[in-house]
Amino acid sequence: MNKDEFCTFLRSIPKAEVHLHIEAVPTIETLRTLHKKRFGTELSDDAVSELFSYDDLNGFIQSFLKVQDMFTSADDFTYVFDDLAKYLVDNNVNFWTPDAYRFYNELLDKQACYYNSEPSTVLRMTMDEFVCKVKSGDKIRIRTSKEKEIDYTYGDLGEVYGHQWRHWGNTNFDQIKMIIDTLRTNPNDRRLLLTGYNPEVVKDIALPPCHTLYQFYARPLTYMEKLSWCDENIPDTNEWKHPTEETMHSK
Repeated sequence: MNKDEFCTFLRSIPKAEVHLHIEAVPTIETLRTLHKKRFGTELSDDAVSELFSYDDLNGFIQSFLKVQDMFTSADDFTYVFDDLAKYLVDNNVNFWTPDAYRFYNELLDKQACYYNSEPSTVLRMTMDEFVCKVKSGDKIRIRTSKEKEIDYTYGDLGEVYGHQWRHWGNTNFDQIKMIIDTLRTNPNDRRLLLTGYNPEVVKDIALPPCHTLYQFYARPLTYMEKLSWCDENIPDTNEWKHPTEETMHSK
């Protein structure tokens, strides 16, 4: 077996992914796109190599923070994870495809869907056909028996984690925004809770949440953390160690 045959075989065998870090998820092209959007400059090959070259935990943390700094909006995360989904499916990593396929068929059953005035039987497909749709990022607009149109992206899991975080219970209540606003205005609030488990929709989604809630705590920075912040955010370190009158009165 030559190298190409081995790589083809390796991609084709079923695999499982049990843990992913956000800084390892984006492809190089995705990182280049995010970097240009964030900083307005191209990310060179040397910069990419340096970003993922580290020898200890501190180096890993610095890489993590640099990648995190490229994200500026929710759309950036959507872009990254859509990219990740295609990669995992292409490499036969069974992370949520069976659940998405089951959810798709349940959607057709429950909604009594119609496509181009034809019964939903024309939308039925095998698992392999469904995976091909996920790989290509295909979307479809289907109509229910109640004349309501649904925009469906192949591989969708329903109103899972992200939806409940940003649109709790099909409302415009944004829990993430609430947490951020409260941290800014009342950081010692003991009710900094984000809820992921919504019993009202749990039967209508592909996967119930494993994490039911998150609680946030805020504390003052330590002396060393303050020094580190100054080193990273003030260009001339001598300016904060020996501040001028101008620095003392600047924001």
